[in-house]
Amino acid sequence: MPQEKQQHAVEQTATVAWRDYYKDHGSAKFLDVEVTAYCPCHICCGKCDGITSSGKPAQANRTIAIDPAVIPLGTMLYLEGIGIFVAEDTGGVIKGNKIDLFMNDHQHALEFGVKTTKAYILQEKI
Repeated sequence: MPQEKQQHAVEQTATVAWRDYYKDHGSAKFLDVEVTAYCPCHICCGKCDGITSSGKPAQANRTIAIDPAVIPLGTMLYLEGIGIFVAEDTGGVIKGNKIDLFMNDHQHALEFGVKTTKAYILQEKI
């Protein structure tokens, strides 16, 4: 499946999942966030072992890096228009309401750019 179609499918699935969650649980806490992307290369991480600060292997379409003073590690979030992720990593430049999505390769991380969206807290410390 081409990358663009795959991303659209992920966004549609996440949107449906969020709507179902919202319908079942009512309102959720949210933050306005700035979202960027990173990969396990030396440029993005300074290392390339793919292990997060929580000790788990980083996974595309799941792992995000957060500021643990704002969002606790282990929190599940819905990033509006992007998908559902788990806060499994931290980063030296990820401070305040910034979130970094893990991607498998550097080119896709660069292409993601910078987006502003809402992060809905679905479940803290899963």
